Amino acid sequence: MQELTLNSWEEFVDALLQLDGCSENLTKGSGSGVTEYYYRGQSDSKWELDTTLERFINNKVSLNKYYKFARSVKSRVETFTEKLWDIPEPYEFREELKNKTFITFLGMPVYQYFAYLRHHGFPSPLLDWTESPYVALFFAFRNIKPSARYVSVYVYQEFVAGAKVTSSNKPHIITFGPTATIHRRHFLQQSVYTMCMIKEDDTYYLANHEDVNVDNAKKHEAARQDLIWKFNLPSTEQNKVFQELNKMNINAYSLFTTVDSLMETAAREAKIHRFFEN
Repeated sequence: MQELTLNSWEEFVDALLQLDGCSENLTKGSGSGVTEYYYRGQSDSKWELDTTLERFINNKVSLNKYYKFARSVKSRVETFTEKLWDIPEPYEFREELKNKTFITFLGMPVYQYFAYLRHHGFPSPLLDWTESPYVALFFAFRNIKPSARYVSVYVYQEFVAGAKVTSSNKPHIITFGPTATIHRRHFLQQSVYTMCMIKEDDTYYLANHEDVNVDNAKKHEAARQDLIWKFNLPSTEQNKVFQELNKMNINAYSLFTTVDSLMETAAREAKIHRFFEN
């Protein structure tokens, strides 16, 4: 993973242009394309790329065990939301995984169920990203603690100049695209998701996203897959960033469309206009 500390949000925009140029150079003459960049904002540069499941429990967890955990709340979710989920029993899911050497997808109903739980706060192995760097900036600057000097925007690219090559005994990242019936926030925020796993014997275990970059750290420029960049921006850029994002109609209300987010947006705009200053 490459990490770069910037002085302003304008430098971040320049860095994005440089990334686009790097992709073009890597694929020049290869005849193959590149995958899209995904972006993730975090409001403290000291935070790592941890999923909500990793923050919920420190144990090493198999995908089968997590599935059983998530499915255990299915009846309660269906009862109170009146939304039904046609997903397999835990033993069926376990049998389906046995002969897979690489999981390219969980199966649409399972993926949608996982993402639905994730959107509503249930601990999840899915790490949420967005296709928009500006949406990522919003989340990076949204709730900054006084102790945070820098916020971070992570950029992930699955592969360039060819196809992805995986080894079952090493951590690998799986991407889940935007086309899914989950929640309207999923589309408003241009959401995509990733999950990191490693296979040991016949069992898939959930792994940390930053583990895949151990081999790439010393040869990042030559790497062709699972590329991650981390850009740190000063937290003092918050007002300037929100002013620019408002011009793009990116704010809490446009991304959540709730009354609570309307109040957050209204208060933010008043603060930007220095309402409380003489």
